[in-house]
Amino acid sequence: EGVFGAEAAARHYFGISVEHLSTEQAVDLAAALPSPKKHNAKTQTKAWQQRREAILERLNKADWLRKQLART
Repeated sequence: EGVFGAEAAARHYFGISVEHLSTEQAVDLAAALPSPKKHNAKTQTKAWQQRREAILERLNKADWLRKQLART
C-alpha cells in the first residue's frame, strides 16, 4: 500500500535505490507485476515464483545475464 514506481519499490522491498539493485532484485520486482500488492518478493506466491522463473529464463535465452556479468 502506498508504494508507487520502481524507486519506491526498491526502497520498500530492499532498502536501496533502484540504481543499486542486483539483477536478481530487479527480476523480483518485475515478477510482482501486474499485482504487486498480492505477488511480491515478501509474499513469494506461486504466481510470483512462476513469473520470476519465466523472466530469468527469457533473460538467459537472450544471453542478457552473461553480458551484464561481463560488464562488472
